[in-house]
Amino acid sequence: MRRGFTLLEVLIAMVVLSVSMLGVYRLSAMSVETSDYAVQKTMVVEAGYQRVLEIINYPGKVFKDRGRNALGIKVNFTSESIPTLFPGVDEINLKAEYDGVTATYVYYEKE
Repeated sequence: MRRGFTLLEVLIAMVVLSVSMLGVYRLSAMSVETSDYAVQKTMVVEAGYQRVLEIINYPGKVFKDRGRNALGIKVNFTSESIPTLFPGVDEINLKAEYDGVTATYVYYEKE
């Protein structure tokens, strides 16, 4: 009686192993993409938060983007002022955007 594996058994084992390794590769690729998105989202949220703090702490001052923030990232800001039901109070919507990732901040400003 011969001991060992036949060629067919080895081929089937290699196919099963290959399919399982492709699944692991796809999961790791998705993990890298998710991690990149999380880093970008964190940068945008932090930049927007810093801008809101600047606006609140220094009212009336115009802030100019010098191309990049403290992290060296260029974040685009847009804002919109919406009147509220309260006289003299406006709702300010500030949107920070970087590489397709956005974060929106809402705060209220008294005239």
